[in-house]
Amino acid sequence: MYYNLKYMRFSRAFSIIEMIVVLAIVAALSGVLVVNFRASSRNASARHQVANKILSDIRAMQSRALAGSTVESGIVCGFGAHYVNEKTYLLFARPILSGLWCEDDSRSKTYYSGDDEIIDTVMLGNANMIFLSSFSDIYFEIPYSTTYIDGATSSVIEIAPVGEFESSSITSITVYNSGRIDINN
Repeated sequence: MYYNLKYMRFSRAFSIIEMIVVLAIVAALSGVLVVNFRASSRNASARHQVANKILSDIRAMQSRALAGSTVESGIVCGFGAHYVNEKTYLLFARPILSGLWCEDDSRSKTYYSGDDEIIDTVMLGNANMIFLSSFSDIYFEIPYSTTYIDGATSSVIEIAPVGEFESSSITSITVYNSGRIDINN
C-alpha cells in the first residue's frame, strides 16, 4: 500500500466534540465523588470514628483515676465526663476541698461547675453527628477508679447523624458502674 503523505492532513488540535466528551466524563466523575464524599461523613464508619474518640476520652479519665494523676491545681478525688449539649461534653477533675479527704466529700459524684476543674471541652469531631440525648455524668474516683454514674448502673451515650434516628443509624457507648465500657453498632 502506498500513501501519499503530501495529501494527508494531520491535525494537532482537539476537535470541539472531543473536548465536550472529555468535559462531560470529568463532570460525571466529579459529581459521583462529591455525592460519595458527603455520604461518607454520615455513614457507620463516621459514627464509629466519633464514638471511638469519646470512648478514648472516657478511658483516659478512667486511667487517670487509676493512676492517681494530679492536675494543675494539685491532688484530685477523681476524673469524669459530663454532657453539655448535643455536640459537646466536658472532661473534668474533682479537686479535694480544703480540709476534707475524698471519702468525707458529701458532694454527689456528678459535675459541679463551681468546684470542678475542666480538663477539656470536647466538640464532636464530625459536624454531621450529634448525641441523641443527654447522658449521665460518668465519674471515676481515685484510688481504685471506682465508677459512679449518677446513681445508675450504666450510662448509654448514643451517637447518630443529624436528622437520622433509626436504630440502624445509631452507635452507642455503654459505661457500666463496674468500669466496663462497650461500643455497639
